[in-house]
Amino acid sequence: MKKMIGFIRAHKVTAIIVLVAMIAGGYFFFQELLPEEEQKANYEVARVEKGNIETLISATSQVGDTDQVDIISSVSGEAIKVAVSEGQEVKKGDLIVQIDASDLNDEIYQVQLAAQSAELNLKKIKEPVSEYDIKKAENEWQVAKNSLSELKLTQKNELSTVKEEKAVAQDNLEKLAEDVPDYETKKATYQSQISAIDRKIGEYNLSHPLKISEAEARIKEMEKALEKTKEGADQTDINLQEIAVKEKRSKLADLISQKDDYTIIAPKDGIIASLNITEGED
Repeated sequence: MKKMIGFIRAHKVTAIIVLVAMIAGGYFFFQELLPEEEQKANYEVARVEKGNIETLISATSQVGDTDQVDIISSVSGEAIKVAVSEGQEVKKGDLIVQIDASDLNDEIYQVQLAAQSAELNLKKIKEPVSEYDIKKAENEWQVAKNSLSELKLTQKNELSTVKEEKAVAQDNLEKLAEDVPDYETKKATYQSQISAIDRKIGEYNLSHPLKISEAEARIKEMEKALEKTKEGADQTDINLQEIAVKEKRSKLADLISQKDDYTIIAPKDGIIASLNITEGED
């Protein structure tokens, strides 16, 4: 019994493989595969009967003594390797076309990292609270309190400095005599200095309280973090992290399972009837 495999490409992004297998009852060849002389010498008329068409992962149809299987790739991409040519005999499992899976491999790598990170976090929150973790949280709380004290001192000095600068400019303006050379120029300069200092004082009056509020909020945040560290992770935290780990693992398994879709192989022994795809196409 002879078999044929025909691989036909429907469009650029979907590779379609058509498998034609000869079964008992005589040989039936496509005319485009054989020279005219060989067709005349070997052609036999086979009885044609209507058969059933099944739709599976691949589309299979029968017409008379011809069993035809269409294998449609579920992914798109560049054909980085075409391992067969028309008329070539292949065995079941032989590589036909390899589709570029670079994007998939990159995604798998990223999800692997995310899964590993989630697993490490789960392991960490399940561990008993260590003295190191408590000490670290205490230090962060203390740093936040120190930052507030330093901020208040810095703001006090900034405001004091600009007020002194304003006092000097006002004093210079008041002592400026009208008969001095360049009186108007010097007067304008002192007035400009006073205006600039007033603007800076106004900015400080707005920004300083906001920065104090932020620093105070940071202290409260660190204080709560310290309390939580001492208490350890509760069951809700553990459950949420376990869910995150399961989701990452499930996504990783799904992506890995897709790798086979990028390798198109011969589903049975036969001969390539036609092949309308070349390397580099996508």
